Amino acid sequence: MRESHAPAYRADVDGLRAVAVLAVIGYHYFPQWVPAGFAGVDVFFVISGYLITGIITGAVEAGRFSIADFYSRRIRRIFPALVIVLLACAAIGWAVLYYEEYLLLGKHIAAGAGFVMNIVLWSETGYFDPAAETKPLLHLWSLGVEEQFYIVWPLVIAYVCRTRVSRFLTVIAVFAASLVACGVYTPAHAAAAFYLPQFRFWELMAGAALALHPQWAARSARGADIRSLAGLVLLVASGFVIRAGAPFPGWRALVPVAATFLLLSAGSQGWVNRAFLARKAMVAIGLISYPLYLWHWPLLSFLRIANNDAPVTPGRGAVLFAVSLVLAWLTYELVERPVRRGARGGTKAIAAAAVMACAAGLGLALLFAQGVPSREVNSRDPTWPARVGPYTTDVLPWLVACPLPPAQAKIFAHCTRDKRGPERFALLGDSKADSVFRGLVRTSTDDGRWMFIGGADAQGVVEPVVSDWDRYSTYKAQSEAALDAVARNPNVQTVVVVAATRSLFHLGTVSDIDGLPSSPYYPQAYDGVSRFVKRLVDAGKKVVLVIDHPTLPDPKLCLADARVTWHGKIGNFLAIGHADPRCEISLDRQRQLAAQYLKLLDAVRKIAPDRITLFDQAPYLCDMARRVCGSQDGKGTILYSFADHVSDEASNRIGRGLNQFLTQRDAQNRARDSSSNRSL
Repeated sequence: MRESHAPAYRADVDGLRAVAVLAVIGYHYFPQWVPAGFAGVDVFFVISGYLITGIITGAVEAGRFSIADFYSRRIRRIFPALVIVLLACAAIGWAVLYYEEYLLLGKHIAAGAGFVMNIVLWSETGYFDPAAETKPLLHLWSLGVEEQFYIVWPLVIAYVCRTRVSRFLTVIAVFAASLVACGVYTPAHAAAAFYLPQFRFWELMAGAALALHPQWAARSARGADIRSLAGLVLLVASGFVIRAGAPFPGWRALVPVAATFLLLSAGSQGWVNRAFLARKAMVAIGLISYPLYLWHWPLLSFLRIANNDAPVTPGRGAVLFAVSLVLAWLTYELVERPVRRGARGGTKAIAAAAVMACAAGLGLALLFAQGVPSREVNSRDPTWPARVGPYTTDVLPWLVACPLPPAQAKIFAHCTRDKRGPERFALLGDSKADSVFRGLVRTSTDDGRWMFIGGADAQGVVEPVVSDWDRYSTYKAQSEAALDAVARNPNVQTVVVVAATRSLFHLGTVSDIDGLPSSPYYPQAYDGVSRFVKRLVDAGKKVVLVIDHPTLPDPKLCLADARVTWHGKIGNFLAIGHADPRCEISLDRQRQLAAQYLKLLDAVRKIAPDRITLFDQAPYLCDMARRVCGSQDGKGTILYSFADHVSDEASNRIGRGLNQFLTQRDAQNRARDSSSNRSL
């Protein structure tokens, strides 16, 4: 029988784990100092592939491999600390999170317990996806990737080791297929490439290859030193090659993966390994790296949430790191080690699995209970979660599908009309149009009913552009189809267009338009919008361009009171309870920032001033006497819902104003036409 390939304990591998976890924590707590630290997860993947493959290979070649034993060990290693963190998040979330946030946490607890968090996060990516900082269990995506690898790989490697199938060809085939898929998908499908296991398996395979081919390790002291130094150089180079916001993983992930491979293949006698990675302090952190990884992100996320998403200062980051270390050490000593070691391993595994199942059940219970609605009392205004959303159901009995062929209608997020009368007005636009549609329907009259084509979801977005510019390419099919639908509808006399400023100018944020004055995209935006509007005018339609409302943060960040009450020095240090200063903006400042956008709308209006008019939402959302726009009015009414979308009450105000505007404009046109006829 060949010698077992199960890797003997190497202190330097624990030191490498410490490097990985410290890099990730550094990126999360101190992003200005460790901008590429998120690549520490890639280091973890390579280490995991190396260790797990070595364990399986050694057991198979020793004739003692058992799937049941393998998963029993995995359960005892992974489940205990994870259960503690999941239950702690459920408890903290009860005190800190709002209604819909707690519902999402329940979903994520269930996903984390089921090791499918990566798939759930991938399914959530999109326009309405909450910010990463508001997901306390976001970091469990990497655990999902690893556990999904553990489901497939033990069966493959056991088969390969027991047959004449080439180990080399097996590793190369899986590695190459996954790497190529990752490189191809990352630019166009970044979320899928980041979260889904098939695009990450190549990183684990890099470690697996070394475990399956121990002859690839350094054979001399000099070779070990060269490899360890080269690995260190590549780790440092990762900080220059990889940057937040750049497409990742893709080909850039080769740098930290290659660095880890070199350090592992150098062996424990490589200079960097023995002089730095095997140091007692590094080994100590490496031993608790798993619970440290589990704890660090929820602490940061909950603090960001409780502090209205304010960035964490370096001082607070240092305190969080210290707390994370303490919690990780306690979890390791009191929970992880006792369960992993000692007799009755099978019984411990069954008990750990049962507790994990209970945690999953708790998450599902919170999800199906709709986040425990009684918890709405956490807000200063207990009814606000029910009132701010624009997607209320009271108008649904009046709405039916558009008079379009099903194949055409299904490409839109929404295609609907008011069945109470012919659709005299059509609303076209993105999710901001969706947020005002209900108000338009509620406040409409018998001689002015509405239809709506647009919104935003996985089907695409209707933006008022006709353009071949690549940044508008995702809008093309929906926008062309919407134009065609209203042009062929003889009932529609006036088309109202609502669109987000940030979408037209490709701004990167949803809570401000600070980047608009420096945007270089005015020519493309003007070309796209003018062509869109000309198509409507040429079809005989009147057009109303609705001026986008002031951009403000999500109203949850604008409540005057804290989510929870903190007193004394701790509360002052954490600075919990301060509303976001961006929750108000002067109208003059808003106009100054939006000058380029307003110039565009006025230029488009001049194309056909007798057919194109502008409608301003500001009087319905701002204190015009004080010239201040805020997330709430003087009576405490919340005017915004998700991000910079208007609330249901604001939708009513805008709808009433716009319906009156259209009625008055038509009356003026009729009076003018009558006067012209008399003069003739």
